[in-house]
Amino acid sequence: MASNNLNEDVGGYLHALREGSTPFERFVARRDIKDMVDVPTPRKQIDDALLEFIDDTARDHACRLIPVLGSVGSGKTHSYWAYKDMEMKAREKGLPQWSIIYVPCPLPEMHMIHHMYTCIMDELGRDILQICAQNVVNRWAGKKDKAKKKYIDEIILKGLQEYPGSYADIVKVLAIYVLDKNLAQLAERWLFGETLSDKNLAALDVNFVLEEDDMCLAMIKILTAHSGRVFVFFFDDFFENVGGNKNPKMEARFMGVLRTLYGELKNSVLILTDNQENWPNTLALADSNLQSFMASPLEIQPFTVEDVKEYFAKSMQRYWRENNLPPPPDPLFPLNNTVLEILFDKTKGNPRNTVKLARVFVDKVVTGEVTLEDLATEQIPIQLTPEEQEASKRGGSIKGAVSASKLPASEAIEKLRKIIRVSDRVPIPQLAQVLRVDVTSLWDHVFEWAERFRFRVDNDILVLKDGDIKAFLLELGKLVR
Repeated sequence: MASNNLNEDVGGYLHALREGSTPFERFVARRDIKDMVDVPTPRKQIDDALLEFIDDTARDHACRLIPVLGSVGSGKTHSYWAYKDMEMKAREKGLPQWSIIYVPCPLPEMHMIHHMYTCIMDELGRDILQICAQNVVNRWAGKKDKAKKKYIDEIILKGLQEYPGSYADIVKVLAIYVLDKNLAQLAERWLFGETLSDKNLAALDVNFVLEEDDMCLAMIKILTAHSGRVFVFFFDDFFENVGGNKNPKMEARFMGVLRTLYGELKNSVLILTDNQENWPNTLALADSNLQSFMASPLEIQPFTVEDVKEYFAKSMQRYWRENNLPPPPDPLFPLNNTVLEILFDKTKGNPRNTVKLARVFVDKVVTGEVTLEDLATEQIPIQLTPEEQEASKRGGSIKGAVSASKLPASEAIEKLRKIIRVSDRVPIPQLAQVLRVDVTSLWDHVFEWAERFRFRVDNDILVLKDGDIKAFLLELGKLVR
């Protein structure tokens, strides 16, 4: 009887994996979707160094630069999410406060610092503006024994003594933001970098919008100096993208921005990620002065075989929990130790390829195409196809990926039609599985579909309610034909 129950349980787990998406559908970390599973050991040296740099910066208020190197697929972008979690834990434990800001590539050639300021607002927004504005007003305030306008004017005057010249408009708007309820909303719009009418600018008594790099730099300097925390700027593959660009003016501009940030900002740590293979090119772009600012490069290590097992077990545990299933006795089910050791040998510990091949292994086992014993013999030549390898680097077309999977178009669309009949919320990883495409390639189309067919995107779910589902299915039929 117990044996029958065990077999029924195994059948239920396999059914869940066959019908839904596996935990291994997304291979490339993205800024807009959180990586939920973290294995920190390959990054331990970097994590320890970062926390030490943050502590040092909180104490002496200086700026620091840290290059972080890793091979393609090693988890550089994933590190951002790990540090986001560390930021929250530091806050809960009462450690020095810090906030991490993700700054993606590519940068605009002429407005790099404006781009950076926009990233701060996207990440921290109203909260950081309110904290900073209140702090500077408290710093400049005297006795409040005057009429409101005179009191505001006095604070502005004191602010301009500390921040003269190009800071004038910023000082005025920060004071108004805190002290004038009638104009506070308009001041906030200005601080968010919105374009205002001449009438609105006159109401704030300012001449410019917050747009040009010099104004944005001035605002970032005030934010980093008066927000009571360390700012950690995570520049993702900046050097690789700049180094691959043949525009010498852009390269020089980028390096000049780095020198400016280091020299002008307080309470800041600059993390610069780069591919190991590209690092010599990066150093060739930097002059000796800039190189002297940098800490020694820190490297993300590949997974060990134990890291692979830990990643797989954590991913499966999360999967069972999200599907309201009690985890099976073996945390590595539906694979096992031997198969994961073989997977490690094939991927050489590269995290991205580990995720990709885990998906292939799980998919083939749960569909009954191979057994664990077959995988353990290594007689079946399972490996990443050229299409999958290319997609892990830079996405790909839906049509090409479906063609490579050899899945009949009619079968894919009919299966999707059945899913839509019972739910108007389709997880994007599940959609990728139905179409047999790399989920990274699929993301290249998701927002276009949402706009075109009146869908919504809720994290990693495509919400079809009130949209044109019929036209959507017709479009998919054309793509996979």
